[in-house]
Amino acid sequence: MGIQNVLSSAVLAAVATAMAEILGAAIALQMLFRIPIKIGALLTLAVIFTLILNNSYSRLEKYIIGFVSLIGLSFLFELVLVQISWPEAAVGWVRPHTPPGSIPDRHERARAVVMPHNLFLHSEIIQSRQWNLEDEAVKTHQLKYEFFDTLFSMIVGWGITVR
Repeated sequence: MGIQNVLSSAVLAAVATAMAEILGAAIALQMLFRIPIKIGALLTLAVIFTLILNNSYSRLEKYIIGFVSLIGLSFLFELVLVQISWPEAAVGWVRPHTPPGSIPDRHERARAVVMPHNLFLHSEIIQSRQWNLEDEAVKTHQLKYEFFDTLFSMIVGWGITVR
């Protein structure tokens, strides 16, 4: 496969990922506020373009951290509401399985959504950083930090989507 085909595939994957995000946001707005999906998609695009045109990655990061924190807190609240056998949960986290009669592809869909988005988000954040590219020590430190940040978020994403 030539470099042109690889680049075309990467662009197509990025566009498809972005479209899934826009549609997901539009569906969420429709579920939460009864906003029609087409209007929700346009609102989502307006917010995205505003953030891009203002070059406000740090603001976008804060929004994402806020939303992910809200999801995490909701997840923890749900854990308080149900009776959990923690030893069985620990085994299931390390050795996942699909119970008989359940839909097997629900795990794969969750993984297919969470993991690639995590990687795309982290690679974009890394590229947007204004590093001191002259100092090797700074670059090495930043790349180590970004590696562990990405690894940690991938493990958390995996832990959430396993069950």
